[in-house]
Amino acid sequence: MIKSKTLLVVILIMVFYIAIVLYSDIHKISLEFLKIKVEYIIPILALELLAFIVRGIRQRVFLAKLGIKVSMIQSCKIFMAGYSMIATPGGSGEIIKSHFLKQNHGTSFSKTIPLVFIERFHDLLAATTIIAITLFLSYHWEGMAITVLSSSLLVLIYIFLRNMKLMSKIQIKLSTVKILRKFIPTSEFNEGLNSLVTPKITLFGWLISFPSWFIEAISAYFAFLSFGINLNFIDTTQFTFSSTLFGALSLLPGGIGVTEGSLIGLIISKGVQFATASALVLFIRLTSIWFATALGFVSAHYLLNQKNSPTES
Repeated sequence: MIKSKTLLVVILIMVFYIAIVLYSDIHKISLEFLKIKVEYIIPILALELLAFIVRGIRQRVFLAKLGIKVSMIQSCKIFMAGYSMIATPGGSGEIIKSHFLKQNHGTSFSKTIPLVFIERFHDLLAATTIIAITLFLSYHWEGMAITVLSSSLLVLIYIFLRNMKLMSKIQIKLSTVKILRKFIPTSEFNEGLNSLVTPKITLFGWLISFPSWFIEAISAYFAFLSFGINLNFIDTTQFTFSSTLFGALSLLPGGIGVTEGSLIGLIISKGVQFATASALVLFIRLTSIWFATALGFVSAHYLLNQKNSPTES
């Protein structure tokens, strides 16, 4: 069932990208890709990889907070394996990391599932923070709109997660509905979630997530330069992250359609031709989320074939 759903998502993504290429004119898109300054490709991929490693470090600290000790290398492998399922609604497929933690470290799903939600929370928080900073230097209403929307949502989520009494009351009420009973979190899930939303760990998560997303901003800027588009760093960052957040909040698999469409629109607003903007957006997505997905499949394959081993310290 999971494989069939994954295949369907992949097919839909391919159809979407084919549609962009056809609408933009295959010949024009091809010419734009031939103009890419190849000297930027390795730095772009290296920066993306560095951002992933920083988030792997963040994950290791979160796991330690949950009482799970893993090596730095193992944490990065598990983190990357999660990207193999990033093309799912809201990135929920990253819960596959709980499977690998159970397989290789004997931890329960209830204990580690909160990790995925908290990581997504910090990614949104860091990206929103960076967009908010850029707004002081270059105002665009799209950036302001997504900042207000995302900030409001993050504040509400954090208040809710910190209020364990409110969570318990809601869970008790939901448990009275038979069809929802099996979805009610266990006490172990609640304890794990509570330990990851303390002010101290939240501050740490923000402090390490911010630089990882700043690295992504540099990578995106290089992507613009590789196409000869000399927009300033502030605008490229705001455009890229605003479209990323629009895609994330849409809850569509990988933000497909929303992210690409909004980013193309923002780039065109600066006088860039549609074919060039489309080719650039395809390049950015290939070197970011789909590069991560490819690495994720490699990591997942490795972990699936890895025998149970003692927890590393």
